[in-house]
Amino acid sequence: MVRLLRGFIFFLLLCAICRAQSSVDTLMPGATDGSKPAAKEVAQPVTTDATPDAKASEPSPARKIRLTAIESVVSKTETATGFSQLSCDGDGNLYLGPGANGDAIRKINSKAELVTFFKAEANPDIEIYGAGLYAVTPDGELYQWVGTKTEITRYVLVFKPDGSYKSNIKLDPGFAWMPASIAVFPNGNLLMTGQRLERKSKQFILPFTGIFRSDGKLLKSVALEENEKIPEAPSIEDMPSPMPVYSNRAVAWGQVQPANDGNIYIMRWGSPAGFYAVSPGGEVVKRFTVDPGDPGYQPMQMHIAGSRIALLFRHPDTHDYMMKIVDLDGKELAAYEIPQKEQPKDDPLAVFACYSLRPERFTFLGNNKDFKIKLMQAEAH
Repeated sequence: MVRLLRGFIFFLLLCAICRAQSSVDTLMPGATDGSKPAAKEVAQPVTTDATPDAKASEPSPARKIRLTAIESVVSKTETATGFSQLSCDGDGNLYLGPGANGDAIRKINSKAELVTFFKAEANPDIEIYGAGLYAVTPDGELYQWVGTKTEITRYVLVFKPDGSYKSNIKLDPGFAWMPASIAVFPNGNLLMTGQRLERKSKQFILPFTGIFRSDGKLLKSVALEENEKIPEAPSIEDMPSPMPVYSNRAVAWGQVQPANDGNIYIMRWGSPAGFYAVSPGGEVVKRFTVDPGDPGYQPMQMHIAGSRIALLFRHPDTHDYMMKIVDLDGKELAAYEIPQKEQPKDDPLAVFACYSLRPERFTFLGNNKDFKIKLMQAEAH
């Protein structure tokens, strides 16, 4: 059984690493010299807003709005090493998840300058064996789940805004599992997704979503519709040797983020992408999907700002991109298409790192020809 659990852990960690590396795809052009370039058209949305004088009997002409690069800056010190998770805070800071080599999480400001970093191995309490995804609270604290070399138990490390270690939380769900995403409610409770090991189940690997108390005790398991859609596998007793391991991409490649309505929104990876809003009490209060209009498009990055969700899709065959903006009920507000043929061929491109309002801006992260981090911002005009 020990070997089984170790194999299960190693396989899912490997899946997470592969997903992290594959997520560093390209999207937005920008300057490579750190200057502010002239506004540059990079995308055209699919919109249906009518003009004020449109006749009721005639089709309403589309209002031409474009996603336009307005600012670009290149870091003088920070190198792009690959980003497994990108997020931001209300102060305009970006958080760069560790690259494939297990580097620390970096926090950089709007000038692409290093503010601080969060290194899991720096904690004095736990011998780390694999670090996972993280969440940043409104007050700047960072939570990251980790594994250990000495036990199957998962922990969450808590860091202060300056990057210094604060405490740890020993997670106690009562079963063997592999966490995926993590988010923090305002009351300090954690919402975590993942996959649990169930020897008696024909599916063997079961999706899991739970709310943990701030001391690590499991308060409630949350049932989502996707929990019933994992492909069935034979029971563990019937599996051949070496035994195959099954994983659910909808869970492992999904994302979670809190919104200003107090709920945490879970995105299940898929096309269309499924969304579930979970209240602090553990109730699923909303369910909706975001459909790119073509099942070939796959969700890449999701960010929430205020009462809006921005979701970037990519088509793996055509390399076309699409940005969908919806409200917290899933109502579509805008859609921006970026065909591969319109993407520049002589300039490094970037990944979607942050979505902000007042003004509404999209922040992208990439690198210049010297592999220095390049930070770009765009607006819809």
